[in-house]
Amino acid sequence: MEYGSLMRRSGLCLVLLALVTLTLSHNLTYAQDTYQEDIDLDGRIDYRTTTDKIVVIPDISTDKDTGDIIHTVPAPGSRCQGLTYDGTNLWVSDYQTDLIYEVSTVDGAVISSFTTPGNYVEGLAWDGTNLWASDNGGGPSEPNKIYKLNPSDGTVIHSFTPHGAWPHGITYDGQYLWIDDFYTKMIYKVDPSDGQVLDSIPAPGDGSIGLTWDSQYLWSDDFLADKLYQIDPSDGSIIRMVRSPHTNPRDLAWDGQYIWVLSWQAATIFQIDVGGGISVEEGQVLPDDYVLYVNFPNPFNSSTTIRYEIRTSDVVQITIYDELGRLVRTLVNGEKQPGEYSVVWDGKNEKGVNVSGGFYIYRLSAGSFNKTRRMLLLK
Repeated sequence: MEYGSLMRRSGLCLVLLALVTLTLSHNLTYAQDTYQEDIDLDGRIDYRTTTDKIVVIPDISTDKDTGDIIHTVPAPGSRCQGLTYDGTNLWVSDYQTDLIYEVSTVDGAVISSFTTPGNYVEGLAWDGTNLWASDNGGGPSEPNKIYKLNPSDGTVIHSFTPHGAWPHGITYDGQYLWIDDFYTKMIYKVDPSDGQVLDSIPAPGDGSIGLTWDSQYLWSDDFLADKLYQIDPSDGSIIRMVRSPHTNPRDLAWDGQYIWVLSWQAATIFQIDVGGGISVEEGQVLPDDYVLYVNFPNPFNSSTTIRYEIRTSDVVQITIYDELGRLVRTLVNGEKQPGEYSVVWDGKNEKGVNVSGGFYIYRLSAGSFNKTRRMLLLK
């Protein structure tokens, strides 16, 4: 009896052990499948899943805390674009309501607001006393201004017309202003007293629009690649790259320890830790499995051909955006085998309607790879 009882108990233990092992194996497999596409640039599983559910998985391979979300607050409107931090609160511009809001970093509650001096304020900066706002008029052919504002009521203290044609992000380094121009793809260092350009560096990406200063370096976002770049202000070289906490980042603000990222699509402001990042040298070891070629002809007036190369099997997307980041057309969306491909864009949107002339951005996305280029449609 004792032997039989022992065997029964042993059998039960084996069954329980098998169930526990099966459960753990299932959970580990599920975690790998769920988060595999969200390995950050430093090789660690990070904060975002394909369902946009925020999940933080402890990193056991490194003490870097790159891109992890610390806190979030709701944006005060649905078309918020500019962002800055005054040492206590955040300031946010919304070009749909034409308001600039002062909001709490605790819960996003609106503390104060005033009307913007123009209709398209898409960048904000704080100089220690006053606000600066970049107004681009809504396009490269529209009048644009840089305003210095009294934060108590929005009164214009000073203004100048910036160099470039489509200013977006703006930041203050303690002495000078830096302005990110989306049309020229340049970041200009300017004298705040008269707007004179003192220096310029290339923007880090085709979708770079936001800008902030971390006391030593510039940071810019790229709403097409969904990445944040730390930039050397002396030559524009990229020091580090960090994934954006959500698609369509529009502007940035440095609070002395963390970066706040304004996501237009999510209508949310994310506070993230960018402590580690990945250096350019580290990034150079990443395999170049995809190539996006310059479209031909460019400029074009009826249609253009986009060529791309795939060296590993993957799901591929070729998408067209206007310069405000709005999706115009999806040309390719499906799995491709290794090889060279081409697709023609006929200058029409998803509804088959001819789009207006101007600059457009085409994007190759495959796995974690994203590459964008610009093209000019003539009418």
